[in-house]
Amino acid sequence: DHDHDMIHELSKRLDALWRYDQYIYNADGHIDLQNFWRNIKMQEEENVRRLKDMIADHCRKECF
Repeated sequence: DHDHDMIHELSKRLDALWRYDQYIYNADGHIDLQNFWRNIKMQEEENVRRLKDMIADHCRKECF
């Protein structure tokens, strides 16, 4: 159901944020690659924020 889907997706995306930090660290000395991973991480942070907002909205509406 949609509740499970949102929580599952949030978990995956939070895990991805940790991995992007590792990718940035591993790309030490390769500024273009570090900037690429930083950009992807920023996009993912926005996705996480939006998903958290959606989950909170569903909780407020007692749809969860």
